[in-house]
Amino acid sequence: MTKQDLAGALVALSCLPKRLSSNPEIEFAAYETAIEGVMFDDLAMAVKAILKDALGHAFFPAPPELRRQCNAALDVRATEMARAAQRQREREQRLPDVVHSPEQRARVAALHRAFHESLKPMSEAEEIEEIRKKYDPGALAAIPDRT
Repeated sequence: MTKQDLAGALVALSCLPKRLSSNPEIEFAAYETAIEGVMFDDLAMAVKAILKDALGHAFFPAPPELRRQCNAALDVRATEMARAAQRQREREQRLPDVVHSPEQRARVAALHRAFHESLKPMSEAEEIEEIRKKYDPGALAAIPDRT
């Protein structure tokens, strides 16, 4: 990150009330030291969070406060990256799509047709005949009629 990036971030925060500085060069150097090694995206997220009251006060942040917000932004970004990597690993570990052979498809289609044919409604006489086929005629004769 460049000095211009830092200056831009500090300008973005300049709308917040700030105490007067006795030496702006030293103050700028303190901010440079505080955000050393911070990526621009993390600084931008930190500035945005500060402007949304992440610090809990409405004043210009001190260098350590700015760094703390940059670290928080880094943590958020790292968590998002870890989640994305986990989702990618899960996608890679999924079983590949199964491709069925024409014979398998024909067998399933025949079973599907047979199932649907078995659901066709029967007349009362056909239903009685189906029941008689399934059970012993002697056991059926023992059932009294309800007439």
